[in-house]
Amino acid sequence: MANPSKIPRVDAPGPGELQGFVHSVSPVKISARNKYFNVIFQVSRDQYHRGVVFTADKHRQFERAAYTCTPVGLSNIRKTSGLGQDFNIQVHHGSTLEVAEVDVGMKPPPDSQVLKIGKVAAKVIFLQTSSEVVNAFGANLENEECWTADDTGKIRLLLYDDLIPRVLLGHSYKFRCISTADKGGLHLTTTRSTTVEEIPAIEVPEAFSFTEAPAEVIFRTKGLVSGVERQERRTCSRCRQTQTAFDCKSLNHRCQSCRLLQKTVLFPAKVSGTVVLTSGSTDVHLTLTITVLREFLECNQLCHLLQDVQSIEEYLLNTPQLLVEHNDANMVTSMRLGTEVSGS
Repeated sequence: MANPSKIPRVDAPGPGELQGFVHSVSPVKISARNKYFNVIFQVSRDQYHRGVVFTADKHRQFERAAYTCTPVGLSNIRKTSGLGQDFNIQVHHGSTLEVAEVDVGMKPPPDSQVLKIGKVAAKVIFLQTSSEVVNAFGANLENEECWTADDTGKIRLLLYDDLIPRVLLGHSYKFRCISTADKGGLHLTTTRSTTVEEIPAIEVPEAFSFTEAPAEVIFRTKGLVSGVERQERRTCSRCRQTQTAFDCKSLNHRCQSCRLLQKTVLFPAKVSGTVVLTSGSTDVHLTLTITVLREFLECNQLCHLLQDVQSIEEYLLNTPQLLVEHNDANMVTSMRLGTEVSGS
């Protein structure tokens, strides 16, 4: 997916421009002459405009802006008559979408409602090849997209953090305590309370049979760690709320949300971060997700380092060499000690 942080910035709207938030991005549709998709654009707290985007290659950009709640500016657009004093928006090949600073806060359209769902049994028919880090539930979380199906249809499902390694392509699961969301189009999303249970295979129509994700270009870099920065997050094992202040050396900790005093070990560390890998004269800045770092620690019997996460930084800095596989967005997909691989 496109990264909204790479979208250029714009300061103030001019003629033929709008600033605000993107909502309700539809799937790409095909007409007799072209491909298009629909959006809703919020320009003030309670004012929304319907839009049609006549260039399918902008779909990911609009979808990502909606999902991450990024304020954006639209320029070089057309305005057409709507109901009463309202107008609709047309976005074409010459239009641009740029990150902007706006005074209005993001507010979903009135007809967009979140529904909580008790349980869903479905088969995973598509799984994103690599995860990414997004801001959700008030924290930076690891996120991965999949599609699920049963005998009635299919729908997109977003997985977060610990649930990612538990879901495999082609397997069937019972998901409990999930909800609907409308950022980037209607889909399902896991929550802090979601549980996943593998169940016997569910038969789905051949049209929904699972599909391998498109092959992602993966780069391999071998070098020395010249810099590392960790991001540590602790969540309460009871209410699932993220703790903003935490002393890992204390025996007990009082949750800032449910206010229960609990043993520190009941607030497990979830560690991600950034690592600078120096290969020859080149520095490569790479993002480590929770899943990749946890797999690396487990493979090398280093899970005890999670008790004092600063020791993870010190370990990586003193590692002779690392062999890292990453995508074109510099998200690490796997990491091994360089001494494990010969002839690389």
